[in-house]
Amino acid sequence: MLIWILKITASLFACLMAFCAVTLLFFTFLLTAAIEHQQYTDALAQQQVYDRLYFEVLTPQLVSEIRPIILPDLDWYTPEELVKIVRDVAPPEYLHGQAENNLLRLSAYFGGDTDRLELYLDVSEPLQRWESAHQKLNETDATVDPALTLQETGVELRGNVRVDLMPILARIRTGASESHFRQTLEEWRNYLQTAIVGCRALALALFVAALVLLVLAHWRTPASIMAWAGWAVMVSGGIWLAATLLALWQLPGMGERAAYQALLTTLPRSPELASVGADVAGQTLSNLLGSLLWPAVMPAAAGGLALSGLFTWRWWRNRPSKQEPETPGD
Repeated sequence: MLIWILKITASLFACLMAFCAVTLLFFTFLLTAAIEHQQYTDALAQQQVYDRLYFEVLTPQLVSEIRPIILPDLDWYTPEELVKIVRDVAPPEYLHGQAENNLLRLSAYFGGDTDRLELYLDVSEPLQRWESAHQKLNETDATVDPALTLQETGVELRGNVRVDLMPILARIRTGASESHFRQTLEEWRNYLQTAIVGCRALALALFVAALVLLVLAHWRTPASIMAWAGWAVMVSGGIWLAATLLALWQLPGMGERAAYQALLTTLPRSPELASVGADVAGQTLSNLLGSLLWPAVMPAAAGGLALSGLFTWRWWRNRPSKQEPETPGD
C-alpha cells in the first residue's frame, strides 16, 4: 500500500513538473512571437492604417490646429492644400514600406540578429515629391529649400536622405539623450534574451526530471511511464489551449478599449488617431494570441497520439486469440 502511494505521489509530482515545463515553453513562444515583426505589419495592413491615416486622421481641421506648433513657416498654405501636399508627398505605399522596414529592424535588434538599432525614415523620394508639389502650388516661393523646412521643425536630416528617429523617440519616451535611450533598449533586449534562453533551459530540465521520476516510479511497467507522460503533456497542452481560446475571445476587445482611453488622453486633439491606434492594438493582440494556438495544440496532440498508440498496443496485445476450427472426426 505504501509503495502504491509513493508511486502515485511521484507520478503526480512528475505531471506537475511536466505542466511547468509546458508553461515555460509556452511563455517562450509568447516572447518570441511578441518580437516578430510580422505580428505588427499584419495588424497595420489588416486595419488599413496607411489609408485611414489620410482619410480619417489627417483632416484640414487637424492641420489647422497643429500647424502653428509643428509647421509655423508654412502659413502661406491653406489646411486643404497642406493635406493634399502630404498625401502626394508621402502616399500610403510609402508609409507601408517605411513602417515595415523599421519594424523589421526593430525585430532583428530584439531578436539578437544585430547589435545596434537604427530606426529612420528614407525621405529622398518624399523630398523630391515635396519640391515638385511646392513648385506647383506656389511658383514664386519655389526657391524655398524643402530640406530646410524639415530641419526647422527639429528633425535631424542625414544628407537630406534619412530622418533619424532615435533622438525623437528618446525625447518622447524618456526625455533623455539618445545614448541613455539606447542603453535602456540594450537592457531590455538582454532581459528578453535571458528570459527566453533561461525558460527553454529550465523547461528542458523539468522535462528530464519528470521523465526520470516516472522511470523510477514505474521502471517495471514501461506502459505506465508512457501513460503518465502522455496524460501529463496532453492535459498541459489542453489547459493552455483553453486559456488561449478564452483570451482570444476576451482580451482583444478589452485591449482595444483600454488603448483607446489611453491614446485619447495622450492625443485629445485627434480622437480619430486614437481610434486607429486602438484598432491596431486590438488587432495586434488578436494576432499574437492567434499565433499561440499552434504551440498549445502541439503538446495536446502529442500527448493524445501517445495515449492512442498506447491504448491501441494494449488492445492488440490483449485481444482474444482466434481458436482454430475443429476438424470433423476429431
